[in-house]
Amino acid sequence: MQRLLIPLAFCGFFVFFACGKKKESQREKVASTEAPKVGYALYATGLFPDKDAKKASEWLSRAEMVYILEEINVPDSKDPKKTKKWLKIKRTTDSQGYVDPDHIIVGQAFAVKTPLHVYSVNQAVGNKRGTVMPGQVGFIVKEVAGWAQVKFGYKVYQDYNDLSKLAWVDDGWAQLEDVSKEPEWISKAAEFEAAVRNYANSDASKKEKGRQQLESIAKSESPFASQASMILGQQHSEQPARSEQSSQTQSQESQ
Repeated sequence: MQRLLIPLAFCGFFVFFACGKKKESQREKVASTEAPKVGYALYATGLFPDKDAKKASEWLSRAEMVYILEEINVPDSKDPKKTKKWLKIKRTTDSQGYVDPDHIIVGQAFAVKTPLHVYSVNQAVGNKRGTVMPGQVGFIVKEVAGWAQVKFGYKVYQDYNDLSKLAWVDDGWAQLEDVSKEPEWISKAAEFEAAVRNYANSDASKKEKGRQQLESIAKSESPFASQASMILGQQHSEQPARSEQSSQTQSQESQ
């Protein structure tokens, strides 16, 4: 009987060890097939087909969702002693490539629907950094007790009646009571945001492009159509006033 116990114990240990190895292998397999991290394009940015490519093959739109596959370091072509980071990503179209990691953010994108107040800390008694107007794209970096740490990437507009009023509010804290995480809202906000930036540009051709974009948005069913109309209306109302003032000045000079 004792002679039988030793072989049985050995067999039991072998089965236990084999099962443990099998479970460990299964866990490794599951881990390797886990879904990659989701990120968003913080800016419109180039997608390079290879880490050594000199020219982008595709372009990502601002707030476009991508899958982050891996982060790699490669020698910097300008200084071989240094390394440069790349993110390998996959678009929802399944095309893959490399992007600058500074242009991708891991966090949920959202569209601002009503004026959003941003503070230095996650309390209303903190210093107010600014108010983000509707129609702009933001990203949630972290959430704590009903507050979200947000990033916008660009300077944000605080007043559409004066397009020169821009402020940095990146990494501030806000209560996201009335924002939208719906892809359609985010897409429309990115479209509106680009139009306003063009319209505020000092370059005449870009300004004209922005005007046309805003007119198109104002006539559409975009949730930001009223904002586009307001911006265009403000500009139109200023032009006659300036013209009248100029006429008065010319009249006075002629006298």
